[in-house]
Amino acid sequence: MGYDFYFLLFLIVGIIIQSVIWKNEKISAFFVLSTTFVFYYVFIPVVLFLFNNNDVFKNMRFTTQFIYASQAEYGNFFYVVFLSYLIMISVYFFNRVLRKQFGEMIVKKKFSENIEKIIYNYGCFFFIVGGGSVILFFYSMGGIREALEAADALRYAGTDSSQYYGPLTAIFRMLSFLVMGAAYCFKSHYDLTKSNLSRILFIISFGLASIYLIFNSGRSTIIFFLFPFILSYAKKRNINLIFISCVVVIVAISTAQVFDVILYQISHGGINTAHINSSIWDNINSAINDFSFPSANIINIEKMNSIFGLRNGKDYIIWILDIIPTRAFNMLGITLPDYQTLNFETSNYFQSINPLLMGGVPTDFITTGLRQHEMLGLIINTLVYALFALRVDKLVRSFDLNLTVIFARLQILFFSFISNNDLTDIVRGNLFIFIMLIMLVQIDLYSNKVNRSNHSIE
Repeated sequence: MGYDFYFLLFLIVGIIIQSVIWKNEKISAFFVLSTTFVFYYVFIPVVLFLFNNNDVFKNMRFTTQFIYASQAEYGNFFYVVFLSYLIMISVYFFNRVLRKQFGEMIVKKKFSENIEKIIYNYGCFFFIVGGGSVILFFYSMGGIREALEAADALRYAGTDSSQYYGPLTAIFRMLSFLVMGAAYCFKSHYDLTKSNLSRILFIISFGLASIYLIFNSGRSTIIFFLFPFILSYAKKRNINLIFISCVVVIVAISTAQVFDVILYQISHGGINTAHINSSIWDNINSAINDFSFPSANIINIEKMNSIFGLRNGKDYIIWILDIIPTRAFNMLGITLPDYQTLNFETSNYFQSINPLLMGGVPTDFITTGLRQHEMLGLIINTLVYALFALRVDKLVRSFDLNLTVIFARLQILFFSFISNNDLTDIVRGNLFIFIMLIMLVQIDLYSNKVNRSNHSIE
């Protein structure tokens, strides 16, 4: 029996386990983390094994790396995926046993004026800083049209952004992401209070976020931004959440090239002829190739470690210095050490294989662990994110409030942890989510304090 059989068996067992987790938790951070894990590391390899004679896959950037791998590389791939998933699931079920045996001390957060004020104040912070940065960024770029024309080049790995804007504009670009937090906070505040002011602020922040995302991001980030609002609508209409999630994924994959055409037309004012005659199958093949980069990373992990060396955990630290644009420090006369990020090294490796393909390649969840300290790094990375997901789920369970869009965006973040595990990119691109997480912790601490005060009075 070959590794195709083992992966197929792994997929069947994985689907059963994920069904149990769904039954227990519904949509949760851990469910998103573990399901995304099975999708990237088990489902996609099964597809590639089944269609390994597909001439299209044999000539695509990532699928070809997996299809032409050796049996030894398949064996190593299976081993690290199985070990990581085993650790992740063991942590979940151990936590579940502890919850059943000892119970879970949770103070349910119900609606209060102080809680809705906290959410509103965070929304205002996001709106002022993020919305103001969006406006200043486009102004510094010479207008929306000029910024969109530069968008394609700025998305490529290795592009020197100093050719397009200065250090101050770099800070505006980084802070512009915060406007998405305003959209989530004002939507949640409106759901709680039905305030007309919150509704107006939500519409404005949603518009600013949409314009900025068209400039700054590919289709995945735009889908991630919109999905919590779709999920909130589905929940209100009692539409099955798994069904609506599958519909979004299918529509996103089948219209991927159409989406690229629209972005290209907005950016360049013309049509990219390469996408005009694309079919649904072209979109599916392209999507499978895009989803295959973690497989390609793991197949090449030994070569990457041989070329670049082990990272020895420094990626858990250097993001603190790297999330702020280096040129911003240079303005103050501060010179920071020049650290190469994980994604920089991964992209460089694949560019060395085929210099004609310039797009950046993210460093996935398993590759990040193996790049730190091989198996020890993999074990530590898996434990850190599994425990973090469970802690976030406990926090979300403590809320008896309609904060669907905030919770959903926080949970979707765990999809990103699997597909792009470079902490610099995670924090820089999702800073507003971590600030919203701080907001939820603040509400949690406030409610616990009020609860203790009420008990002491009684």
